[in-house]
Order: sequence, then structure tokens, then C-alpha cells
Amino acid sequence: MILEREPAPVSTAVPTAPPALEQLIRSCLVKDPAERRQTMHDVLVDLRWIAQGGSTPGLATPPPPQPNARAGIWMAAAAILALATVTLAVLYWRRPLAEARVLRFSLPPPDKSAYGFGLAVSPDGTRVAFVAATANGQSALWVRALDSLSAQPIAGSEGASYPFWSPDNRFLGFFAEGKLKKVGTAGGPIQVLCDAPDPRGASWSQEGVILLAPATNLPLMRVPAAGGTPVAVTRIDAARKEVGHRWPHFLPDGRHYLCFTYCGNPAGNAIAAGSLDSEDLTILTVADSGPAYGPPDYVFYVKSNVLMAQPFDASRLRLAGDAVPFAQDVAAEGEAGPTAFARFSLSRNGVLAYVTGSGTTGQFTWFDRSGKPLGTITDPGSYGEPALAPNQRRVIFSWPSPLGNNLWVFDFSQGVKSRFSFGSTFDASAVWSPDGSRVAFASRRGGASDIYLKPATGAGTEDLLFSSKVDKIPDSWSADGRTLVFESLTPKNRLELWMLSLDGRQASPYLQTEFSTGQSALSPDGHWIAYTSDETGRLEVYVQSFPIPAGGRYPISPAGGDQPSWRRDGKELFYLAQDRKLMAVPVTTGASFASQAPRALFQCRVDRPLLSGARNYYVAAADGQKFLVYTLSDALTSSPMTAVINWSSGMGK
Repeated sequence: MILEREPAPVSTAVPTAPPALEQLIRSCLVKDPAERRQTMHDVLVDLRWIAQGGSTPGLATPPPPQPNARAGIWMAAAAILALATVTLAVLYWRRPLAEARVLRFSLPPPDKSAYGFGLAVSPDGTRVAFVAATANGQSALWVRALDSLSAQPIAGSEGASYPFWSPDNRFLGFFAEGKLKKVGTAGGPIQVLCDAPDPRGASWSQEGVILLAPATNLPLMRVPAAGGTPVAVTRIDAARKEVGHRWPHFLPDGRHYLCFTYCGNPAGNAIAAGSLDSEDLTILTVADSGPAYGPPDYVFYVKSNVLMAQPFDASRLRLAGDAVPFAQDVAAEGEAGPTAFARFSLSRNGVLAYVTGSGTTGQFTWFDRSGKPLGTITDPGSYGEPALAPNQRRVIFSWPSPLGNNLWVFDFSQGVKSRFSFGSTFDASAVWSPDGSRVAFASRRGGASDIYLKPATGAGTEDLLFSSKVDKIPDSWSADGRTLVFESLTPKNRLELWMLSLDGRQASPYLQTEFSTGQSALSPDGHWIAYTSDETGRLEVYVQSFPIPAGGRYPISPAGGDQPSWRRDGKELFYLAQDRKLMAVPVTTGASFASQAPRALFQCRVDRPLLSGARNYYVAAADGQKFLVYTLSDALTSSPMTAVINWSSGMGK
């Protein structure tokens, strides 16, 4: 720049600067190299003279010492070298800047595992955190440096999902066991920050605020990064038929953010922008997944299985151009369905990572009590929550599709599956009536998850059985056909057990505690109920009297577990242990209850962490001699992760 114009006087920045210092600086910057100070020794002599009082106004800087002849030759050579160096530097920096190249490379998952529910590139773009699941369904958190050939697991992160980074790259936040947690990437204990019974993502600002979606039908919440009680940040818009807000993503200023508004309807699901200073959101565009901001000016999201990039004005919180496709086959989980989670992430400095495909899939497979496979009944897919009809001839389950998450029925005698529910939103958690004539299920077609009733034939209308402002999931139908037990989400993000009288359609609480209780199953004689609670910090199975929780309760799972179910004769209770082993507990029911020690039957291969929102991944036959399990294939497969460096250089081409 000194070749083009004179620099401003030093006195403009430092008014007290001595005139002699000003003269010295200018003598070092004159355009003619012969007029400049020739050596740093000369400059040092002048600086010492100024420091000793030579900077008094009116005094001139003494002339530099005259070098001898040999020194003059060396100084001339140095001057020529310096001039050549400066000339080359000027030419280098004045050349047209070469555009940074876009680099793409693949990152396979750890050995004998597949990428699961979570992917996050560190803010500095040097590492990627992800969830990987093994063939037995156990998931955990891993971190891989992009310049490394291997990834490292995070100790104690079993069951993790949806990781996210702290702004300084030192911590990872994640969800496990119904809690929001954090852990230092350099090691240290895992800390619990708050409850999150059915989470849908989080983001961490440089101000020490974590914005999270702790459950499916709630507004976004904020909590200090040190932990505490979450406080609502957004307001659910009933006019738009919003169910909840999820997948928050802080913008660079740490006050504004992007998020996903879930309406349970593909036409209403959208990306929105908001601020910590207001409950209102600004709708930006219809989308199938949560968003991520890519500096300097793009927002990424998934639409129809395509990762889209759209220009975005972060200062005005509005889109600034048309969306363009960036990568194909990046699916949002369930597409318009249960979570709207998509596996992609961006750093602050031009690194993007994504995984193609819809993630792990499995099949419904029959196993005997030893774990021997007896055959599959469906093609591979993302099925969930099987429930056998009382006559054992059919099984009903949930299955996501582009039209929504619906219920399907498989007929064992005919070997075919057929659609049972036809909502365009989210239908799940089916329960058969004791006589097999009706099916109760949860649906979001009215906003919150309400309970509907339909004839088991699949014909006829779907009757709204019970509605309220919070999410509800039917669990168990009493043998006399008069009571339906369901889970209800509280404003404090905890689950309670309620009873619905089918005679008058009136609901009343069965069990309300300061902890989450759910996944209930009524005993065949109707006197006892098995359920889960997280009061010990992990899910445990308990049994208590029904319909009044009188007397004591009986712990069933000494090492943790969930998804309890009964044998038809009431002589055994089954559950899934934390290591995914199917456990059997001999029990005695009647006027009193007694149980023996649990015994492991076989290892199940299910693909999601406990407390993921789903009620069950297996169902026991009436005699307890075989089990239908949604299980992963023996050879676990997963698409590799694609990392893209300098992704913005390829935009617009």
C-alpha cells in the first residue's frame, strides 16, 4: 500500500508521538529505497537517541553513521535483496487470488457399526462428532479428527443421540436416558444439565446459552450451559396448527437462531427464524428437516430427500435468493414423519458433512427363547412399535412414508401387509382391545398427540377418543375392556400415567411423580401394572397395584431396563435390559405380587437408544415361547459420511 499512497501521520492515532519518531517512521517508508534507513542498526540508534531526549521539538534526527567501504557493499547488496523481496511480495499479493478448491472425501463409520442419530462438525472445522450403532443396537458417541484415520469413542455416552458442540470446541452436548448432558472432549465426567424425555436437537451459543427441544410437542427452551431449569423461548402457533418447535441452530450473533416448526403436516412443516428476545418466529420456507447456517450467507435444509442451500441474509433474518440442490439422497428421518432429523452439519469456516440414505433399517423377525431366528415377516424398513392381536393372527405396527407415519397390519395367514390408518401426519402406538375388535392409537392430526379409536377391520371412521393440549400415548388396555392406560406429557417435560374410562371417556391420573413414568403394561388379571421410571437416573422397571397405587412397589430390573410386557397367563414379565438383552422374570400375581431374579433370554439388535419416544421394539407371543423383534440385519451397513471442504467455493457453478 505504501507504493500507492502516503500513510497517515502517526500523530493522527497517537497525538503525543514525538516529531522525531514521525520522521524516523517516514524515513523507513519512503518510496525510493536509497532514501530509506539502510539497516535495522540505524533504526535502533535513532530510537535510542529519541528515548534519551532527542525527541524534543525542534531537534533533528542525527544522520546515520557512515559505513566503511566493505559495509557499504554489503548494505547495497542487502538493499537490492530487500527491494527484490518487496517487489516479489507486491506482485504476489496483487495477483488474482486463486479460488479455494472444493475438496470432498469419505469417512467410513467405525468397524462393525453404522452411523446413527447424530452428526455435528466442530465450529473450527477440525473434528466431527457422530453417533454410531453396533450390530446389537448399542449406540454411542464418537469423535473423529478430519486429519485422522480413526475415530475415538466417548466413554459413558452409551445411548447417546443428537450431539452438538460448544462454541469453543471444548465440550460436546448430547441426549441420553431422557436427559441433556455434556462432556469435555479432552475427557472428564459427563454432566447432566436438565430433563429431555423425547429430544429433538439443541444448539450452544457463545453467551453460554443452550437452546433445546426437550420433547416433541413443546416450544424451544433455553437452559444455562452449566445446567438448570429450562425456560420457554418460543410460542407454539395454534393458527398454523404447530405441534412443536425443534432443531434449533444459533446464528453467529448468539441471539438469533433458526429452527424447525413441526406441524405434523408436510405442507406446514417449515424453517423459521427467531430471537431470544421474542417468542415470535418468522417463517422462511417449507422444509422436511431442521436447518443449519453456513457462513457467510446460506441456510441448509432437506426437501424431498435433497440437501438444499439457499442464500440467507442473517442481518435481516430473511432468504435472499433461490434454493439450489447441494447433495442427493440426504433423507430427513421419516421424511414428513416423526422427527424431521437429517444427518448433515456445517462448521463456521467452510466444512460440511453429511450422510446419505435413510439410516439403519431392520425387519420384524421371530425368535425363540434361546434367540434362534425363526423367520422374518417384512421386507427391510423403518418399522416400529409392534402389537400382536389377541388371537395372534395379525400384528399392527407403525411405518413412515412420504405421506406421513401411518399404521399398517400384517396378516400371518395371508403373508401380506395392508395400511390401517390414513392420516397425513403421524399415527403410532397402537393397542388392541381385549376382544380384538378395536384398535386405539395416537395421532397428531389435531395438533397434539391425541387418542383415536378404529374398528380392527380397518374399515369405518377413526373416532377421536380423548383429546387434550399435551401429547398422549396409549399403553395398555385392561382385560375387562373398560380402562385404557396412557402416558401424558407434563409442562415440565415429564411423563405421567393416566387412566381413561371408556364408559364415560373421562381421564384421571394414576401415577404422578417428580420423575418420568411411562411404558406401562397391565397384568392379565388387571390387578397390577408394570411401568418404567427414571428416578434413579436411568430407566428401571417397577410393578405396582392397579387401579390404585396402594402399598409398596416392586423393582424388577436391577441393572436398568424398559419396555415391560406380560405373558398371557401372567406368570412371566419380560423387559429389555440396558444392554439390549431380552429378560424374563418369573412372577406371581393375584392378591399379592412376588418376583424372582431376571434371566437373560437372548441379545436383541434394536437400533435406537432407550427413551427414544417409541413404546416398544418387541412383542411376546401369548405363551412366551417366541418373540417378534424389530431387529437389524446381521451385516450392518451404512453409507460413509461425506466431508466437503470449502463448500461455498462451488456454489453458483
